[in-house]
Amino acid sequence: MLPIIFGFAFAWLAYTCWQSQVPSNKTAALASLFIALQQITHAPLINLSADHAGMLMLSNSVSYISLPLIALVVLHFSLAWQWQTATWGRIFLGLAALFELGRRTGLNADYLIVIIGLWIAVLVVSAGLLSQQWSNSQRVILGICGLYSAWVLYSYGPYNMDYVLSVTQVTAFIILLIIYRRQST
Repeated sequence: MLPIIFGFAFAWLAYTCWQSQVPSNKTAALASLFIALQQITHAPLINLSADHAGMLMLSNSVSYISLPLIALVVLHFSLAWQWQTATWGRIFLGLAALFELGRRTGLNADYLIVIIGLWIAVLVVSAGLLSQQWSNSQRVILGICGLYSAWVLYSYGPYNMDYVLSVTQVTAFIILLIIYRRQST
């Protein structure tokens, strides 16, 4: 039951981000939609096996495309970058090419650890150094999410990447909520 609730929470987040006129929110909506679809298909009602081609594609999209995109959305918000809309599409294509390169060379497991490490670095750096856009309470939440993700990656590492990815998705949800709430007020 929990995956379907989490999936619908990400679907709501995708819908609300899509309604915004900010280009980075459209990217956050796409990344949230991938995570929502993955969580809903994990639910006992649908329960696609991990070997199913669609489930494999969703898992790869979440791990190798959505998480780096959400990290870039956090950096985009932290540094108040102004990008053209087409830049997000180019980044998406670049991430897809990096995934394919990692798949063909057999380095996807290492690449995933690098992605999660960069996610942790973005959260910690945004909390500590890039404080212009964040309030004190938001910086504390960013820091806690980053440090907790670092502890989970250190504790479970490559031995239980499913758990590490689920923690990363929860922290991504919390951070996207902070960004969306900040922009809507």
